[in-house]
Amino acid sequence: MAVIPRPIHAEFLKREIEELKDEIRQYFLSGINDLYKADKLHVGLFQGVSEKNGSIIIKFKKGKAPRIKQPYFAFTLPTEISNPKTWNNRAYVEVREKAQIGSDVLPIYFFKNDSPDYTLVGLADADISFVNTLAKDTIIILGAKEPPLQYLYNLQQIVEETNLPARVSSVLDMDFTKHSWSPRVMREQDNILGFILDHLSVEDELILQGPPGTGKTYLMAQFCASLLSTGSSVLVTSLTNRALVELAEKPALEALRTESKIAKTNLSSDEKRKLKGVMSAEEIMPVKGHLTLATYYKMSGKAVDVDNESIFDYVIVEEASQSFLATIAAAKLLGRKVLLVGDPQQLPPIVKQKGLDKLHPNIVSVVKGLEAYAYNSTAKAIRKVESYRLPQRAVDYTGTFYEGTLESVSSSSLPISLKSSYQQLFNPDGGPSVHFMNIAPGGNTPYEAINLIQQIILELHENEPQLEIAVLSPFVTTAKKLQESIYNKIEDSSKITIETIDRIQGLTSDVTLYLIPYNNFDFCFNLNRFNVATSRARLCTLIVTDLNFKRMNPASGLVGEYWNRLVTG
Repeated sequence: MAVIPRPIHAEFLKREIEELKDEIRQYFLSGINDLYKADKLHVGLFQGVSEKNGSIIIKFKKGKAPRIKQPYFAFTLPTEISNPKTWNNRAYVEVREKAQIGSDVLPIYFFKNDSPDYTLVGLADADISFVNTLAKDTIIILGAKEPPLQYLYNLQQIVEETNLPARVSSVLDMDFTKHSWSPRVMREQDNILGFILDHLSVEDELILQGPPGTGKTYLMAQFCASLLSTGSSVLVTSLTNRALVELAEKPALEALRTESKIAKTNLSSDEKRKLKGVMSAEEIMPVKGHLTLATYYKMSGKAVDVDNESIFDYVIVEEASQSFLATIAAAKLLGRKVLLVGDPQQLPPIVKQKGLDKLHPNIVSVVKGLEAYAYNSTAKAIRKVESYRLPQRAVDYTGTFYEGTLESVSSSSLPISLKSSYQQLFNPDGGPSVHFMNIAPGGNTPYEAINLIQQIILELHENEPQLEIAVLSPFVTTAKKLQESIYNKIEDSSKITIETIDRIQGLTSDVTLYLIPYNNFDFCFNLNRFNVATSRARLCTLIVTDLNFKRMNPASGLVGEYWNRLVTG
């Protein structure tokens, strides 16, 4: 038997909590000036609110702007201590505890700005009550957003509960010896929606694997609309708010939005403007014929409080590859029927603690919840194989990770022609191509490669401003340097995403540029990470990396097979 004892499972969660607490404790006890110098804290001046999208505009000293798409906690201070010159490197906690009012915020873009002295950044997700307190040139401090400790506490409480119903304990007490999986391949002609509805009318669970661009979210919107039309109560939960918003935007749910039959927890002012008709859910409560949207954090808290009672007719777990095993258990506590939607070949949850195998040889199974459940449970699984995103050549490569079952139904016209003097770097049949440079000496911030990518992006954006472009890298330092090099040279960067791979799962772009420094091969060429990075683009993906990777294959297994075909083909 290869069952992970509950106390060990709980110990994993406890250690993860302690790791995160230590990290935030160190931050709070650090000197505020030290954090500022290390770019772990940012200080700017409020300039106003964008009429275009409602974001707040903050001015930062050049080189001291926050990282784009990195969540922060923004706050203001009383006038007498608002000037940074008065802080004298006090501990961050001393300053933070004097905050008058604050809000979670998300930097989303740079404004084009030719000043050599400062940078303008737009921040989204700010609470209306926070924005209303701001006057021109108010000093704003952006500090670290506190980690989701309560989410992990909730999961720990569920794991430690000894009186769980069988449908939940069977998840947590699973025997991890089977480790095989054969999802049924399905196409639109097979009436996937009808199959899911029929299956869940007689069974309690189903796994839907959706490889890149196969239209999972569209299908889930249709599924929710069908369930609500029959009076079912439905909860959709995901790791991120973004995934919930993308679902709520889909055409199949438009009538339900209009009828105010969709509610979302933590509905921000930006989301309320974007999702007209969606209500704010103060708490998670089932209502017949209504859809509730909540993050894993909120969902797990409700699961702790329901006293083992299934309160929703259906619970749909989106982004399921990023769920812990205990997250799946929490969903099964709440739902009579559970649909897990995700892909074990995509990125798993991020874990801070090291040396997991010392805790238990199979402890990774409680981290990679969807993979563990898919490969070891008796739950039936289906795989959507028609990719609406990827052209045929991209499917030929990405299909390496799916036993060659992917099929392209992309509407992209071939050959692909980009209005750029760098056109020759992209394959006219779409999909991946690779450009080799001598960048190894530059470490994680290779100047020549970053400069090349900057030139490509600026030219593409100028010639074809409608293109959605993603610039990706495995490392935070690389992504931040790319952001600094590109964002402040573009007036409207809303169609350009520059980020680490671990933060963009679910992203779709027209063109992707993927910079792989000559460093940490295992991390860069990890199957899940590489798969996500190279399967975002509707048109072309250009990998920029070091010449050494042309002479030798840096990867093994399926990624090694992919790389060998790309380099020699």
